[in-house]
Amino acid sequence: MIAAIPRPSILRAAALALAGLLLAACYETSAEIIPPDQAISLTDLPGSYSGSDGAETEIAAIAFSNDYRFRRVTADNEQTVGTIRIMPLTGDIYVVQMADDDDSAYTILFYRFSSDQNGTGFSRVTSAATDEQLVALAASHGATYDPDFAVLEGPAATQLAFVLAHAELPFTTADE
Repeated sequence: MIAAIPRPSILRAAALALAGLLLAACYETSAEIIPPDQAISLTDLPGSYSGSDGAETEIAAIAFSNDYRFRRVTADNEQTVGTIRIMPLTGDIYVVQMADDDDSAYTILFYRFSSDQNGTGFSRVTSAATDEQLVALAASHGATYDPDFAVLEGPAATQLAFVLAHAELPFTTADE
């Protein structure tokens, strides 16, 4: 049995609500849903990235693995360190599973990756589906999605099936 994620506190829920678009098509789960044998590596992904919010992120490949380590430092010098695992979804859109070292939950996001002679570029994308459509899609795959807290629950395999079903949904670039 997979342990449920505790519901976010009132303060955290308020912070999530303020994040607005940042949370669209972003899921939190207690399950590691991307199996290591389905993860891929993106050769040009490791490096340093600057965010429009002033944050700096470093991504490094983990030897003998398709996983990555990340370190993100905000403009306020707050640091987050963890692991990233990536799997293809459709075309140039990928599922990204992030695990913060200081949290027991996993965050599931969608990114568009592209590579050229200048390296790898990426942008966050979000599904254009409504909360009601996502709740129904989760249920049709045996998972549960709570849009009020962006929490995904159920066995890892059913959560992965729900996430992979996003391949049939339209995506737009997320405003971060």
